[in-house]
Amino acid sequence: FTDFFLGALRFIAFIDLGQAWFTDPQDKWYQGYSAVTINRIKLNYGIALGSHDGNLRLAVAKRTDRSSDAVNVILRLRKPF
Repeated sequence: FTDFFLGALRFIAFIDLGQAWFTDPQDKWYQGYSAVTINRIKLNYGIALGSHDGNLRLAVAKRTDRSSDAVNVILRLRKPF
């Protein structure tokens, strides 16, 4: 049972870095980068436990830009795009 359980799960460490919510939604994909500065980029890091096929993942991420409300819990039920 232990070999099956541990063999079916993946342990994941990740870093998420970006500025997705600071651009205008009407901009084309290549526009909106003139306002990007190092102070506006956000960073999260975390760990996750996922299924072998990638359809299920439970992740805990820590925001580094603030201390209150700084932990996010994410449950993914399907593969991303």
